[in-house]
Formats: sequence, structure tokens, C-alpha cells
Amino acid sequence: MTRLVFVEAYRQTSWMRFDFRTVGAVTAPKDCSLTEFDSPEDILFRVKVTQANDTHVLLAEADRIPLTRPEPSDDKRIPLLPVKPTR
Repeated sequence: MTRLVFVEAYRQTSWMRFDFRTVGAVTAPKDCSLTEFDSPEDILFRVKVTQANDTHVLLAEADRIPLTRPEPSDDKRIPLLPVKPTR
């Protein structure tokens, strides 16, 4: 059973969807540019996990995730999900 991961950026009626492949091999697309938006203000994100059949069945969703910018930090915390920047 294939489970697909999508990330959507949205603001009001504008939105973009990015295919992050499967749950077992999450991979960001080469181009995640938010070309539908003229500024980063008020952009929200949602992550969807679907089951791929004849139709996609929604299995999980996280919605209204705000855009945040990384802040420098001197603490020694270890993230639960390590991030690998692509730029």
C-alpha cells in the first residue's frame, strides 16, 4: 500500500502543491519556489498523507502551519526531525 506525501502552501485562494513522494522515502522536489505568491506574508502550509488507490484517500493532515524563519541559537537541543537544507 503506497502512502504519498504532499505539502501545500496557501494564502486565501492561492495555493501550490508539492509532491514529496512516499512516506518511506520522503524527498523534496528540486524546485519548491513559491511562485504563486508575491510575498511570504501570511503564507500557511498543510501536509497531507494519502493512500494511492484508484482515488486518493486522505489518511492524515496537518494544517495551518505558519512560515517561520530559522533563528540563530546557542542551545544544544537535538531536533526530533533533522533538517537538511537544500540551499
